[in-house]
Amino acid sequence: MPRNKYHDIDRARLAYAKQRKHTKAATDRLRRLLLGLLSKQIGQWIRICKMHTIDIVLTAEQSKRLSALKEVFHQQSALASKQEVKHRIVSIDRPYIRPIVRGKENKRVEFGVKVNNIQIDGISFIEHHSFEAFNEGADLRNA
Repeated sequence: MPRNKYHDIDRARLAYAKQRKHTKAATDRLRRLLLGLLSKQIGQWIRICKMHTIDIVLTAEQSKRLSALKEVFHQQSALASKQEVKHRIVSIDRPYIRPIVRGKENKRVEFGVKVNNIQIDGISFIEHHSFEAFNEGADLRNA
């Protein structure tokens, strides 16, 4: 078996998940462990690709996921070094989805598309939709 810290990091992640309160130190420690593991695995993938460039053919879906994983690694590294990250990826499967803070009672953050509707004579028209957060008041005068 190859030597890696996967099982140790998985145990640390499970212990973190079972904690009732997540301290900042514990969150930072787990983030560092997971970033180290992801960095190692991306490096191994790059070495395998260099050795077997002719044999490896990725589908479009696989290459999209790989680029999303690399982008997540860069974003999380920036977050670990206390930098602000714009257009943060929250789903590897659908990297275009962004968190939108709504401030509702039971859910603070929602994921998905934000839509600005106009209703004329009982018919609803979608005026603007985006996966990024936007202010509906800017389009109010035009509507």
